[in-house]
Amino acid sequence: MSELLKERILVVLALLLCVAVSLLAASEAPDLSPVGIIYSDTGVDTTRSQTGKAGVKSKSITHSSVMSPRSSVPNKININTATQDQLETLPGIGQVIAAQIIEYREANGKFDSIEEIMNVNNIGEKRFADIRDIICVD
Repeated sequence: MSELLKERILVVLALLLCVAVSLLAASEAPDLSPVGIIYSDTGVDTTRSQTGKAGVKSKSITHSSVMSPRSSVPNKININTATQDQLETLPGIGQVIAAQIIEYREANGKFDSIEEIMNVNNIGEKRFADIRDIICVD
């Protein structure tokens, strides 16, 4: 086989691989993603679907249904009264960090400001920036 033919075969294979990746990305991509989040500023139900391992059913939680009744700020989660499930609806907050937030709250009392949540292990500036607009303290 000549070098030119080998090169052309490699180019064709590379193009086919690019097409396959593009088609995969365009079709059913949310099924491959572990977390899909849709937020809305309009106060309409906001849904977060969370899936674990392949084959595990997903759970959907709407922000309007998990809002603390004591929260005076609409569409925000009160980190002083939120349950584990409510905290897990926040982006980047899973079971472990939600439990750490509750443990911190029980050990230190209510949060005085939303910035205080950065005192919880595994919540730094980046994760705080992701949740700062959807949390509150009352």
